[in-house]
Amino acid sequence: MPDKDKYSSLHEAYKKHSAELASLEDRHNKSLLLILGLFGAGTTAASTVSLEGEPWAAGCFTLIVFCIGCVGLHLTHEADDLRKAVRDLLVRCELAMQFYTPDAFVKGKPLYDDAEREYPTKGGTLTIPSYVAIAFATVLLIFLIWYNCCHGLPKKG
Repeated sequence: MPDKDKYSSLHEAYKKHSAELASLEDRHNKSLLLILGLFGAGTTAASTVSLEGEPWAAGCFTLIVFCIGCVGLHLTHEADDLRKAVRDLLVRCELAMQFYTPDAFVKGKPLYDDAEREYPTKGGTLTIPSYVAIAFATVLLIFLIWYNCCHGLPKKG
């Protein structure tokens, strides 16, 4: 394959991977907002509908909340794995385009330093806020459901 075609293909692959990375981040954020929105609706329901003496209803709500929490944690884990894989593909394209080769773009040094090769593993803590938000929302909503079941709604006034 001629060099021009090779670099054109690499450039197209790089653009595709960059767009996919942005899309992954966007999908993850939308999923997180949807899950937290569901928890918000559940909190409203558990705060306005009396579940006192209704353990079956509380159990059903608990199961729903638990499943939504598990889905949220799974989606967060998958998003992190996919983000790392796409970042790895970006670095591979950069290597193939000689971004790390001295004198290829900048006289006397490479365009990218060796630190950029670690890009796929950087940002490992980006998912921690998602995990924490989903886990806390799950636990607190389940607590609210069972508090309502055992003690009823708080008395107003």
